Amino acid sequence: MYTIERLVDQGWAREISFKTEFKAFINARTKCMATGKTYRVINSNRTVVCVITLDDCKRQLRAISAPEPMDASSADSMAIEDPSADQAV
Repeated sequence: MYTIERLVDQGWAREISFKTEFKAFINARTKCMATGKTYRVINSNRTVVCVITLDDCKRQLRAISAPEPMDASSADSMAIEDPSADQAV
């Protein structure tokens, strides 16, 4: 089992447990993004698997977010010409 804990003034408060590390990580990251609080995932031996902070979540979100839209001049320079356009009809 993997347990999510939230950082509070007195230490770490248990929140919820999951069977898999992946589900615990995704849930902890979602909680972090929603609340801005720091979370960690621990395994059944009470070993810390990961600590998730809001800064980490924001950094990861920027890394996977969609690229900026291109302006018209950039799009024109990347256009692929149609080779059939040069053929006489």
